[in-house]
Amino acid sequence: MTETRAEYNTGGTSVRQTNVPGSHGNAYHPKEQALIDYCRELRYGTVTIQIENGLPVRAVEAQKSTKF
Repeated sequence: MTETRAEYNTGGTSVRQTNVPGSHGNAYHPKEQALIDYCRELRYGTVTIQIENGLPVRAVEAQKSTKF
C-alpha cells in the first residue's frame, strides 16, 4: 500500500493532505474542496453546513460580527 502525504502552510495554519489507494489521486472531493475554499475566503463568521451522504451540500452564513 502506497501513501502520499503533502503538507503546506496557509498563513499560520498547517494543512496535511493524504492520498491513499482508492482515492483516485485526489485529496478531497470537489464539494469538500469548495467548502475549504469558501471557509478560507470567509475569514470569520458563523456557518452552518448541511451534509448529505458524507459530503457538504450547503453552507449558510448565520452571523457576522464586527467589533470597533
